[in-house]
Amino acid sequence: MESSDLSIHSVAEHELGEFAYVVAHDLGAVFRQLKGVVDLIVRDVEPTNLERHRILLDHLEAASKGGQGMISALGHYASAQRRDLAAQACVGEDLVRDALRELRSTFGNAGAEVIVNPLGPIIVDRSLMIEAIKHLLHNALKFRRPDVAPAIEISLQPDERDWVARIVDNGIGLDASQHDAAFQMFYRRRPGDENAGVGAGLTIARRIFRRHGGDLRFISAIEGACIEMRLPQRANGKGA
Repeated sequence: MESSDLSIHSVAEHELGEFAYVVAHDLGAVFRQLKGVVDLIVRDVEPTNLERHRILLDHLEAASKGGQGMISALGHYASAQRRDLAAQACVGEDLVRDALRELRSTFGNAGAEVIVNPLGPIIVDRSLMIEAIKHLLHNALKFRRPDVAPAIEISLQPDERDWVARIVDNGIGLDASQHDAAFQMFYRRRPGDENAGVGAGLTIARRIFRRHGGDLRFISAIEGACIEMRLPQRANGKGA
């Protein structure tokens, strides 16, 4: 890609981040107001105990919460795009362990086994990279197989040019046809999949890696899913 193309791409990414910020801020206020109205209606209707009203209000409240979740995701995406990077020397496995500490209740309740191998030094924005890793780990846990204890392993991969690590899980896996689509904002594997959440975690994680000059991608696996994390050589102190 020529330098002019890179410049245009950079401007487009910046404008996208600005757009996401405005949407998250302005629509967030609308949804907060909507929730306030729903709460008032629930308070007034509660004494009447009208089942039909309760059902309609439950649907309205669910829609409101879903909208708020999407707005919150856009806010996190905008933050990942807009904030200045504060690069510092870090140890890869320490970042993963910090992310796991913040997810300890979720992983503890699931009875998940997580193996963190040595990942070597990298130079990244610590808080942003922890956020990205949290999304990746949560995604690996979320799509686990029923009645099977989740198992996740993170390991460094040999590469002469870049820092490359992979997160491998024993979950339900991801069809190769969905490898690219899974990184789209608000993507769901199946319409109406309640287990999918908002569908923004992978998008935010990839944005963080791309801001560091790296990328994320799914790798085909015999069992479960495998996501590859890549950062340029300079991110681990070996390059210019």
